[in-house]
Amino acid sequence: MTVFGTGVVRALYVLLLLLAYGTTLGLWLRGGGTAWLLLPWLTLPLAALNMRRLADPADRETMHKALKGTSALHLLFGLLLTAALLAGGLPHSSAP
Repeated sequence: MTVFGTGVVRALYVLLLLLAYGTTLGLWLRGGGTAWLLLPWLTLPLAALNMRRLADPADRETMHKALKGTSALHLLFGLLLTAALLAGGLPHSSAP
């Protein structure tokens, strides 16, 4: 049981995922970066798996798998975003 209830927790989880993926997509679409910014989208299948696990957790084991999956997702997303930025994901400023 959570303080806010499982429905709110699920909604916040999905919202945070949408913000993470939406930020990279938004930057790329508005010309604020190169297509390298889309590299973290390779983790989308893992995000979908975690959302399915959280959608109807049958037991504690399923919740633990979702937690482990979220940790793996966070690590992979961060590593791929870092690689994207190092590969030139954001344009260089010409300001002095």
